[in-house]
Amino acid sequence: MLNTDTNLKLSDNPMLDTEAPDKDRQVLPTRQPNIRVLPMPADTNSQGDIFGGWMVGQMDLAASIVAALRSEGRAVTVAIDGLGFRQPVYVGDELSIYATLKTVGRSSMTINVEAWRRDIQTDLAQQVTHAIFTFVAVDESGKPRTILAKESDLDAFFNDYGQSESSSEKLDK
Repeated sequence: MLNTDTNLKLSDNPMLDTEAPDKDRQVLPTRQPNIRVLPMPADTNSQGDIFGGWMVGQMDLAASIVAALRSEGRAVTVAIDGLGFRQPVYVGDELSIYATLKTVGRSSMTINVEAWRRDIQTDLAQQVTHAIFTFVAVDESGKPRTILAKESDLDAFFNDYGQSESSSEKLDK
């Protein structure tokens, strides 16, 4: 049965991030999403919620944009870690997907992906899922290829650990 209780608030769900400034309303990230889409009735499961596999596909598309740009070519998904669905997404919700490069290895990249829903009638927003996607850069024959190192990779690494110095300052020491 579909949940039609319009009095539910974001704070009613213990799975939500409790560090949100206002428990009844979460704010979408300020950066632009990699993908923003309105799910349609064809994207629903048998219960009337948006099908989780469809959302994972949207997340994979967002991550693939980041992977292709960073690797400067073809990259393929090899793993998805930590995927968990916090809340359903409904037809007519705005779904925003945010993908951020986390680490870069010799031929692989990890990309943090968050999916947020926004009820366009009430403007309530909430993170509905997140995961870490791993991509491998591949050549024309599908074999792993080396990703050229960039200074921004070092910045991403140190930012991940809460460091304040830029990579160039670290390299000068």
